[in-house]
Amino acid sequence: MGQYEEIKAAYPGCIVFFRLGDFYEMFGEDAREASKILQIVLTSRGGRPMCGIPYHAADNYLMKIIAAGRKVAVVEQLEEAAKGKKIVERGVVRVVTPGTLTEDSLTPEANNFILGLFPQKELFGCVLTDISTGEMLARKVTGKDLPGFLKSVDRITEAVYPEGSGLEKYFARGVFLSPVDKSFFSEYEGGEKLKELFKVKSLAGFDMEEGVLLAAAAGLLSYLAGTKLDILSSIKSISRVRRGDNLFMDESTIRNLELVEGIAGATSGATLFGALNRTLT
Repeated sequence: MGQYEEIKAAYPGCIVFFRLGDFYEMFGEDAREASKILQIVLTSRGGRPMCGIPYHAADNYLMKIIAAGRKVAVVEQLEEAAKGKKIVERGVVRVVTPGTLTEDSLTPEANNFILGLFPQKELFGCVLTDISTGEMLARKVTGKDLPGFLKSVDRITEAVYPEGSGLEKYFARGVFLSPVDKSFFSEYEGGEKLKELFKVKSLAGFDMEEGVLLAAAAGLLSYLAGTKLDILSSIKSISRVRRGDNLFMDESTIRNLELVEGIAGATSGATLFGALNRTLT
């Protein structure tokens, strides 16, 4: 179990899916928590709690754990088992969070945005990306406008922001919070990462040269790179959104107009979005 302990120590905030043969096994506190979330049998090995799921059905179980507000580190075998070799090398191949899901079970009609947010005096850099569609959006807002902007964005599932910044107060219940070290938010690194991502020598054509936006992009891209899955390659473009480019409504207006959610428990079909979504072209 030395392998498992080393990996768990490196990913303390994750439930570890540890591949053993045709199963992903979980141990200790991970097993106790996962067995409750997944409603599977909790057993033990050597007096230690454990539970397991078939690897071929892992996506369904994975979604349930993410829906419960937890992250998952997926551990796979990294080499073929050799005769006479007792321990096969294993390692984390992917860290799954609410904002990095790419599974087919995502709702195709809705975005799954992960947000990078960085404060700079009275301004905030906001960079959003949806890994499942490859789109990336950036906007600079004032502190006064930030709450309204966040509420106007459909489906922010995860937020990345500097530790100790107190920004968690701005997010609605249900948004997965991922505070990271402030060193992630380097303006210089943000510029370099974006140029490398889009294979350009200058960001002038993207209108992305302002420091607060570069810092937000740096934090988000550094966090995504840490998930190990090659998801950055799925980001195809970035668009700068300026005040006046779009119509932003506050939460109360959106609710009262029944644009995306009905009042008094009505389904999404009884909304403007529901009506438009039934049209065919």
